[in-house]
Amino acid sequence: MPRWTPDARVDGLGELLRDAGFTAETAARSLHAATPADLLTNSALYAATSPDDLTGTLPGILAHLFICNAALPSATYEKSVPASLREAFEALHLLVRERDSVRSLVSLSPFDSMYFLSDPLFRTANGAITMTTRRDLVMPPHASSLLLLENVAAMKGRLLDIGCGSGFLALSLADRYDSVIGVDINPRAVAYSRANAVLNGRAATFTLGDLATDLRVHPPADHVIFNSPTGPTHRDDDREPGWMAAPTALTTLVERLPSVLAGGGSAQILLIAELPREGPALPLPSGYAATHIRAFPESQLAVPENSVTSGRIDPGCLLVRDSADARRLMAHLHANAIRAVHPVLLTLSN
Repeated sequence: MPRWTPDARVDGLGELLRDAGFTAETAARSLHAATPADLLTNSALYAATSPDDLTGTLPGILAHLFICNAALPSATYEKSVPASLREAFEALHLLVRERDSVRSLVSLSPFDSMYFLSDPLFRTANGAITMTTRRDLVMPPHASSLLLLENVAAMKGRLLDIGCGSGFLALSLADRYDSVIGVDINPRAVAYSRANAVLNGRAATFTLGDLATDLRVHPPADHVIFNSPTGPTHRDDDREPGWMAAPTALTTLVERLPSVLAGGGSAQILLIAELPREGPALPLPSGYAATHIRAFPESQLAVPENSVTSGRIDPGCLLVRDSADARRLMAHLHANAIRAVHPVLLTLSN
């Protein structure tokens, strides 16, 4: 399957999608999700169980193509998708033709009146899900993105989004700030973020940057956010660029903050942390006026203590790929005396 090259000529696409009735709300209804956030969090589940009549409406067709990442018969595409939208898709090379069907090269996630292009996290065929395993994959907005967006502090001034991915957080928050900059170690992420800024008419700057080496911004930011690429350490394959264990991610961020955070500013980092039975889970930094920690044990990104005790991981847990991976994670937790895995939001204020 070819890959899409992010294209900045997407400025009119959002209006065409809105005219087609493809919004966060209609996408959620088409796939019988409770809310748009629920759909983004559990997109693979809803794709695998998509209703038989999904392609009976134009919003459903677009959800089938760009959220379920499933092939659509060419006849249905030609008959049901307006010519103006087909012309835009084809001019931007968002679709590829396969015999008598068409398939998307991108995911297109509507959320809160905005749209976010990204690489497909999975493909759907006959109800079966095949996950994408490229190391430089730019993920659609997902559970940790939404968790951080929902709990980020309301601030003003200059925002720095470290590990910006598709630009979801930076662009969703852009209206609150005087200026926004996003950095990522992955060139595809920077390209997607720039395209999504154009798509949504948001003023933001996106550039390559590596937190682990020598990240600097000038002038420093008033607010730094970091949806860290962390998680359980039970496997070492298919990790995204920049992946770190939670303690390493926190230590690395704290080392870089003097170069990127203005006096009187604050930094927020979301970590997926393993909590040991004994001793601290994270190396809490000193020298800040305030440090606030909030854990989310009920999140689908958690393995709560009662699950570790019982030896059974909830089927809805997003930290595992399948039952074999769940067994491997549980064995790892028991072998390393880890009592739980929680998303943790740490706020540091100068």
